[in-house]
Amino acid sequence: MKIPQSFIDQLLQRTDIIDLISTYVPLKQKGNNYLACCPFHGEKTPSFSVSPTKQFYYCFGCGVNGNAIGFLMAHEHLEFLEAVQELSKRCGLEIPTENAGAAPSQNTPLLYEYLSSAQHFFQQQLKQHPKASQAIEYLKKRGLSGETAKIFSLGFSPPEWDGLYNALGKTAADRTALQNAGLLIKNEQGRVYDRFRGRIIFPIRDHRGRVIGFGGRVMDNEEPKYLNSPETPVFQKGQALYGLYENKSYLPNASYVLIVEGYMDVIGLFQHGIRYALATLGTATTPHHLRILLRQSHHLIFCFDGDRAGQEAAWRALKVSLPYLDGSSDIRFLFLPEDEDPDSLIQKEGQAAFEQRCQNSQPLSNYLIEHIAQHLNLSTLEGKAKLMAELQPYLTLIPEGPYLSLLKAELEKRTGISEAHHSRRTPAETTPQSLWTGLSLEEQALVHLLHYPALALEIPHPRLTESSQNARLLNQLYTVLQTTKPAHAGLLLQQWSDADSQQQLAYFSTIEHPTHQEGNVALELTGIFKTLHEREQLSILDLLLEKAVHTELTVEEKQQLNQLLQKNRKS
Repeated sequence: MKIPQSFIDQLLQRTDIIDLISTYVPLKQKGNNYLACCPFHGEKTPSFSVSPTKQFYYCFGCGVNGNAIGFLMAHEHLEFLEAVQELSKRCGLEIPTENAGAAPSQNTPLLYEYLSSAQHFFQQQLKQHPKASQAIEYLKKRGLSGETAKIFSLGFSPPEWDGLYNALGKTAADRTALQNAGLLIKNEQGRVYDRFRGRIIFPIRDHRGRVIGFGGRVMDNEEPKYLNSPETPVFQKGQALYGLYENKSYLPNASYVLIVEGYMDVIGLFQHGIRYALATLGTATTPHHLRILLRQSHHLIFCFDGDRAGQEAAWRALKVSLPYLDGSSDIRFLFLPEDEDPDSLIQKEGQAAFEQRCQNSQPLSNYLIEHIAQHLNLSTLEGKAKLMAELQPYLTLIPEGPYLSLLKAELEKRTGISEAHHSRRTPAETTPQSLWTGLSLEEQALVHLLHYPALALEIPHPRLTESSQNARLLNQLYTVLQTTKPAHAGLLLQQWSDADSQQQLAYFSTIEHPTHQEGNVALELTGIFKTLHEREQLSILDLLLEKAVHTELTVEEKQQLNQLLQKNRKS
């Protein structure tokens, strides 16, 4: 059945998340929130926080989060419909339904069938389509053999708008199911067409070998270079690892699991004998990823490019890993030379040299300390004190045990500060001021809007240039707040099917500004948007000035440059 969104909203408003979770987990009030040891990962110090005002939960240890429906799904291992039915019984509500005739297209087993059929279609197109020669040449140029392409079931999506549509979308029910599987798109004009066109296709399988989604890569310089399936009932990016099925027979005998970022990295390493590499599909590492990875091996090596994006991805992976450092896990980091990725590097160096790099990878503890200390002068007392202060929030995420004790001993050697001076305050007990410190302007704006969603109706949408993930998330949040007007964060979070974005928003929802007056927040938020706008204008000005030195500007660019220069002089 398809349940109206209005009923889901009503159900969540009628449910008290504190009453619900307290029937499963003993909660203890701490300030405005309730704390408990997380029911989703082992811990001795409570870091699982439940907010009665926002009606959602968040674990500072493993990152799990959600509303009442999400808790039931995770704790009781229920499907979405089952969780809704359980909550409805508790609230004495009857579930209304709509579009009952469309039920077969939402049927999960049927989605697997359509995805499997699509995989076979794409494979056949790689062999038969007149324009597949470009894809074949590209794969040969990347050094892939036919045998490797067959193992990973690589395919080709025709450049036509209706290749898959014509092949598999014979009936209205077929087309609806293909849309639900993320294979067809319906635009605002009602036209339905293929999502993947003119791309090399990488089927994404779950651990049982079932196709759950696809990735598609262009063969030229078009953007986006990679296109993934959207989130569907069977595919969640934050829970999938590429290469898990293809490498499953090799992983039990591997000394460690290598985590990389791209499809071609997994495939290229596989062809050169490294059959223990998995990819996070170009998304940030999530707690769910960590749990899957640690079931494969307690020795993990995160492999990233050495550029800024790689450093940022590595730092996010480190933060997600901290709650799992109980002494049984060895997590390390490998940074590759600039302009190299695992696929290109192993082709140049070969398996032995690449594996030697893995052996020389950096332990998580070293990376944690060096990343924090890179801008500090540890020859001074001030630098050592600042190192300890900045490390403290990360230490609270590590479980009590031998690993944490040894890390503290190492820090004592470097700073002279003994373990007796370490605070063991839990993340959930961290003060608003300490969490607020260090947030970027975009992150501060996100926190303000999550606590005071009505401000999105009062303050004009800044419509930031989406040059960062936080800027994109801020634009999305503004749009959702203006269109849905959710009563609290528990209702808001369900608007996001993307697991990474949902987790980020859940985390920012736990942070409170040190001042709690809405009027002051409105003034500060307005000031943040003004600063961000001015920063963007200066960035555009710099780009135009730089371009003017090397080439002729267009008429529109000259006009824009003059306007920015005049505005800059006035300010």
